[in-house]
Amino acid sequence: MKIERVGGARRCARSLSRSSITDPFPVNLSQSDDAAADDGWAHEDRAVPPPDAPPVREILLAVGLLVAGCAFAGLARASATGRLDGHVHPGATGGFATLAVLTFLPGAYTTRLAWYAARGVPGYSFNDIPRGQ
Repeated sequence: MKIERVGGARRCARSLSRSSITDPFPVNLSQSDDAAADDGWAHEDRAVPPPDAPPVREILLAVGLLVAGCAFAGLARASATGRLDGHVHPGATGGFATLAVLTFLPGAYTTRLAWYAARGVPGYSFNDIPRGQ
C-alpha cells in the first residue's frame, strides 16, 4: 500500500473495489419491470402539486396570531408589574401568559415558514403551511 500526501493530507493510493469489501448484510437490489410489483412509494395520487399562489388567508391568520401573542405577552407583563391599574393581578397574569403562548407559537412558526418560502430558502415551500378546509 502506497501512501501519498495530497494537499497537506495523507491519502491511501490503494483503491477499494466492491469485491475487497465484505458486506455483512447483502441486499438484493434487483427490480422487476412489472408495474404490479410497485412497492407503493411513488403514487401519482399522493403527489402534492405546487400551489398556484401563496396561501394568503393562512399567512394573514399567522401574522395575526403572532401580533396577538405579542399583545398578550405585553398584557401579562403589565398585569404582573401592576401597570394596568396599579395592582398586581396574579390570576390575570397567568391567563394572559397562557394566551400569549397559545397564540404566539403557531403564529411565529407559520410566519417563519411563509417568510422562508417567500425568500426561496431551499427546503421550504408554501406547501408546508397548513391550510384550512
